[in-house]
Amino acid sequence: MTTIETTTSRGHRASPTRSEFALIVLLACAGCIEPDNLDNAVDPNARVGGDRRGPNFRKMKNKLLPQFVGNPAAALEEFGVEIRRDKGGRITRINCRDTEITDGHLERMNAMTALERLNLESCAYITDDGLKFLKPLTALRHLSLIATSISDAGLAHLQGMELATLRIPEEAKTDLGLRNYLMALAARRRLHLKGWPISDAGLAHLQVMAGLEALSISGVPITDAGLRSLSDLPKLRAIGFRDLSISDAGLVHFRDMDSLTRLVLIRTNVTAAGVHELQKALPNCEIVAAF
Repeated sequence: MTTIETTTSRGHRASPTRSEFALIVLLACAGCIEPDNLDNAVDPNARVGGDRRGPNFRKMKNKLLPQFVGNPAAALEEFGVEIRRDKGGRITRINCRDTEITDGHLERMNAMTALERLNLESCAYITDDGLKFLKPLTALRHLSLIATSISDAGLAHLQGMELATLRIPEEAKTDLGLRNYLMALAARRRLHLKGWPISDAGLAHLQVMAGLEALSISGVPITDAGLRSLSDLPKLRAIGFRDLSISDAGLVHFRDMDSLTRLVLIRTNVTAAGVHELQKALPNCEIVAAF
C-alpha cells in the first residue's frame, strides 16, 4: 500500500496540492491505496465532526509517549517546540503552537516548576484530561489554549492556578466556561468580556470576583435582568457597556451602587431620560452615553 504525504518546513503533515491530490486519486484507482484509507492519505489530521484531533489521534498518542524517556525537554524540541530557559537553565517559556504534542507531553512537564508561559495554541491532540497535569506548575502565569479541543468543562482543571492571562477556544466561551475561566485567574481588579455568548446566568459568575473595580462588556447577549448581579460587586467603580441590548430598565439596578464613579454606555438601548434618572440617584458618578 502506498501513502502520499506532504510536510511543512517544521515537519508537520499538510494537505496535498491539487496535483498531489490527483496522484492520490490515480493511485487509489490503481489499487495502490486502499479506498478506506483515502481520507487519511488526503489529510491525516482531518477534523472529525467538532473534534480537532482527527482519525489518527489514538495512534499518535501511543506513538509519542515513549519519546519522553530520559529527557522530556529534548523530546519536546524534536516536535518543533520552542523552549526558553533562564540564566540558571530552568525552563520558563514553552511554545508548542501548531505541534503534535499530546496529553502525555503535558504530564511530563510537571517537573518544570519554573515554567511561566505555555502556548498550546492549535495543538489538536491536547484534551481536557491533559489540563490536570498543569496543576503542579505553580509559577505558570500565562496560558493559551486557542484553537484546541478544550471544552468549557475541561477548564475546571485549571481552577486555583492564579493565571494572569488565559486564552481559551471560542467553543469554550459558555456560561460554564466563564465560571471555570474566572476560577483559573488570579485575583484581579479589571476585566473585559468581549463577544462571549453568555446568558444572564453566566454573567452572575462575576460575583466570585469580589475585588473587581473596573468592568468592560461588549457584544454579549445579556439582558436588563442580568445587570442585577453586578450590583453585588462591592468595589466596582467603573463600568463600560458597548453593543448591548440593555435599556433604561437595566440601569435601575445601579441606583444604589454608591461605589460607582464612572459609567460608559455606547450603542445600547438606553435613553437620555434613563440616564437622567440614574444621574439623580448617583450624583457623584460620571455617566457618558452615546445614543
